Amino acid sequence: MLSVRYAPAIESDLVEAALRYNSRQPGLGLRLLEDFRRTAERIAAFGQVHRQVIADYRRFHFTDFPYTIYFVVHGSVATVYLVIDATRDPALILHMLRARRSAS
Repeated sequence: MLSVRYAPAIESDLVEAALRYNSRQPGLGLRLLEDFRRTAERIAAFGQVHRQVIADYRRFHFTDFPYTIYFVVHGSVATVYLVIDATRDPALILHMLRARRSAS
């Protein structure tokens, strides 16, 4: 099992997404956060078996929302660098991943 760590910007990713969904329907933001928690648990359990999709980044998709978590595995630690709407432009995702990794 992997230990999961989070880059500092992950909190703002989650707050922004939860607020957006809560504005659509009260309580929906909390459901998104619960989906994130379950997805992070899947990363801890199975993250090392997922293939790398961008350089050394791996990804897991949320179950109930169109969001993706991008993370890197080093030894027994998975570091989450980005939580983003899966429909976003791949070039933007790559840019954000590079910026966040260099800031860590």
